[in-house]
Amino acid sequence: RRGAMGDCPETRLPTPTYVPPTPPPRLTLVNVWVAEVDKRQCNQVLKDVSATLPLPDMPHVKRVRRVAPGDATSESLKMVLCVASVSVLRDEKGAGAAGSVDT
Repeated sequence: RRGAMGDCPETRLPTPTYVPPTPPPRLTLVNVWVAEVDKRQCNQVLKDVSATLPLPDMPHVKRVRRVAPGDATSESLKMVLCVASVSVLRDEKGAGAAGSVDT
């Protein structure tokens, strides 16, 4: 019979070595400016925003997502525009601007 255990040659395996676990990644949260964008214009707006305001330190970030049901019309998406600097947030908050973010 082919493949029977008695026909297999003895295989020598290397001695196993211990590999310590790697620490979990450290997550850093940042404040960002987000805008609601019409779904039909999203492609062009994304190209313009990515060229004007790149996110080189965050290549893993998905810039566009659907708006949660009930938040807006089904024709809109939310897009990350840029990282919000703390000084700009404080200026906006101090001026009483609508939509300011707590830091």
